[in-house]
Amino acid sequence: MGISSETLALQNSVTSAAIIEEFKEDAAFKKLAERLMAEIMRRDQEDGDKLAKGIQLAVDKKVLPADVKVEPTTKISADKVADEIVASLGDAPSKGCVMTLQGLSGTGKGTTVEKLKEKLPNAQTWSNGNLFRSLTLLAVTSAEQKGCELKDVLTAEELDSFCKMLEFGKFNGKWDVKIDGLGQKHFVSEVEKTVLKESKVAKNIPTVAEVTQGEVVNFVQKALAEMAAGGTNVQLDAHILSAMVLVLFCILKLLSMASNLLAMASNLRHLFLIASCYY
Repeated sequence: MGISSETLALQNSVTSAAIIEEFKEDAAFKKLAERLMAEIMRRDQEDGDKLAKGIQLAVDKKVLPADVKVEPTTKISADKVADEIVASLGDAPSKGCVMTLQGLSGTGKGTTVEKLKEKLPNAQTWSNGNLFRSLTLLAVTSAEQKGCELKDVLTAEELDSFCKMLEFGKFNGKWDVKIDGLGQKHFVSEVEKTVLKESKVAKNIPTVAEVTQGEVVNFVQKALAEMAAGGTNVQLDAHILSAMVLVLFCILKLLSMASNLLAMASNLRHLFLIASCYY
């Protein structure tokens, strides 16, 4: 029967369901799915290990506090995620709040965010990953320009200069992060699925993330607080193993909601890969 270009362009659960149905009996598809899922799980493990080291490094530098109080979390099934989150928020959306969707790669956080954006007023999505990608882009660019290894530009001084090349604010009528430095001039919202998804960025994110946890937490803290204070309902997309999210909860003192989306097919994300080069 085939899959229409319109369905592929959706990049959501409808796309995934269509691809699964179309190729569910295809041996090559199954083999590819298994390989990509294994790659994602390995990357998640690497991310988790380096994130933990990065948080400890930030604590040692006294950029982040050593002791934090973790806000309550709620685990809910995938098919009721959006409705249960909205119900749990109470009247918070009328004032502006920050919430987080927490889950492993490919478990449906993006799909849930899209549903929530339909249900919540003045909703804004925030991805911590885009900030790490932005810093990685700058670090990789710096290493290329200097003809050195990536590790050589991950000094405290260099990282501080990269952070100063990122600016949060309202640009073109919407909240965004501007990258301006080393010849890179972008708005994150315009390059999050292109420049920030290039291989040279993707493969180096864990290395950069390991040494920039404190810097990113501080940047995100200010950005989220500014958006929430302005009445925006911020949906934070976060890695399930990232202690950074827990620190943000403590610092911001804002309503949090964590959803475990593991009931969704673990291969959703690599299905998006096949459908539209999503990653």
